[in-house]
Amino acid sequence: MDRHIFSFGRQMLLFIRWTIVALILFTLIMGIIGFATKWGEFLFHPELFSTNYRGMTEDIFSLLLVYEILDLIRSYRRIA
Repeated sequence: MDRHIFSFGRQMLLFIRWTIVALILFTLIMGIIGFATKWGEFLFHPELFSTNYRGMTEDIFSLLLVYEILDLIRSYRRIA
């Protein structure tokens, strides 16, 4: 009986972990698409880069933060 509960608990934790990873990947993909659409105009108007530099760096930092969270979860999975 205890093995069944342990097995069920382990499967639930695995499902929760994969759900979190899927949500983070979805957020990262949507963030990259949003970044490309928002800042894609710099390809045609590079003079706007200097006026919007701070916003662009904040968006890049946000994407890197999401990626680092994903990498942290993957490295934790290797350890545990």
